[in-house]
Amino acid sequence: MSDNFDVTLGWLKERFRAGNLQADFRQANVQRYREAFERGEYRMVDYDPLMLDYQIAYMRSADWAVEDCSVTLLHDGRAAAVCPLLVFFKGQEALLSSSTTDVFPPLFIAGVAGSVRKRLTKGWLDVVRQLATRAGAADWRSLEAFRNQQGLSDWHHLLMADGARLTVAHDWYVDLSLDMADIKAGFRTSYKSLINKAERLWQVKVVSGRGDKALWEAFHALHALVAGRQTRSQATWDLQWDTVIQERGFLVCLFDVASRMVGGGYFHFTPDEAVYAVGAYDRALFDKPLGHAVQYRAIQELRSRGIRWYRIGRQCYAADTPAPSDKECAISSFKSGFATHLFPVFRTLNHATLS
Repeated sequence: MSDNFDVTLGWLKERFRAGNLQADFRQANVQRYREAFERGEYRMVDYDPLMLDYQIAYMRSADWAVEDCSVTLLHDGRAAAVCPLLVFFKGQEALLSSSTTDVFPPLFIAGVAGSVRKRLTKGWLDVVRQLATRAGAADWRSLEAFRNQQGLSDWHHLLMADGARLTVAHDWYVDLSLDMADIKAGFRTSYKSLINKAERLWQVKVVSGRGDKALWEAFHALHALVAGRQTRSQATWDLQWDTVIQERGFLVCLFDVASRMVGGGYFHFTPDEAVYAVGAYDRALFDKPLGHAVQYRAIQELRSRGIRWYRIGRQCYAADTPAPSDKECAISSFKSGFATHLFPVFRTLNHATLS
């Protein structure tokens, strides 16, 4: 921990005292954050401490300095919510985030009373606003996505009441509580024959737990080959492999008749949600059903593990801000062919408030 970060933590502790908030810093009590997260009402992957560790390593590999200000909020001495918050610095630029670009609302533990939620949310939001000012961020972004609940959070209401500027994005999901036959029946019509073709073309393997690390390394090598370079640090790949070992991730990989890996996808999951995190496919075989086979097998695997929802990816629209690229639109179109639901994602642009 740097001297500057010691100063930041001291400053945050003062803000907590002034706002009558009790909190444990994740860095000081990793276990408490992890246990509170596991009791969360809807455990989004972005709140997972394993994902936080990955994002920190990823941003550091891109030459950002990182301060982990994530906390467990307490009520009467007991954990009530987790609040992931990272502050990134590069030169004169500062960025507040719970992942890479947006700050997320508190994730509450089931059973926390509504009045307590409102008080803790307001107190934490006040701290975030003051931290943004202190860090030199003229504004910061917040995101509220699907939480398997009705209605929006106190966090969203408070931001909008304070004049935040709202934009809406959209995410595709697969409802994994449905029978596999019903999920497949909803696939884009052309995908059904492509999946059947893929089953004849490729051998499919799932790497999980303490599986074959050589296959993970082959996937890493394929990713670098397809990208034409190493796109991120070895540390980020090691952290993802650790997620596989801890049974919070798995790799679906494809092999041709010569036992050569031709494609694969890495998936990170919690008991409530899964995301498609990394994919790599042999560019010479893009006319073949590679991604179709990986997605189909991943959905089967997620259902067998009892995961509730699969957040497969963003839906792009021409009017989105910022405007999506052609590549992003193509990826969006591909993923939408597997989905069962489209949910809104509310993003707000918030001005830092002087304390």
